[in-house]
Amino acid sequence: MVVKYTENPTVIEHDEAKDKKGKVVVKHIDSKGNLLKEDVVKEDVTVATATTKVYADREPETTYTPVDVDYSTTDKKQDIIEKDGKKYKFTKVVEVTPELNNTMEETGKVKEGTTTVVYQYALLIPVDPSKP
Repeated sequence: MVVKYTENPTVIEHDEAKDKKGKVVVKHIDSKGNLLKEDVVKEDVTVATATTKVYADREPETTYTPVDVDYSTTDKKQDIIEKDGKKYKFTKVVEVTPELNNTMEETGKVKEGTTTVVYQYALLIPVDPSKP
């Protein structure tokens, strides 16, 4: 005689403790890489919700459902930033580098971990009309 059984796992529909999170940060730097200002655009955003099945005789299984949350950093891009009495003018979005761990995508979907957009600024040297 063969006995078949069907496992009846406990299902945690939204296992918040296992949700995948992300945040979006904008850094404003000068041409030497010095930080002028940092803005957090979105923080602690759920990018994928977790569903966990807990079994009696084996490891739990967790599956993830993506949550499409948009971000935009364009409202944090300033033409002029002032720091320590000096003015800096926006020049560009910094190309992707491993040191900055950044992206050039000013808009998109929030991803797991930290998405960083870096804006670079050049020092504006004041012109003294009496010293041409």
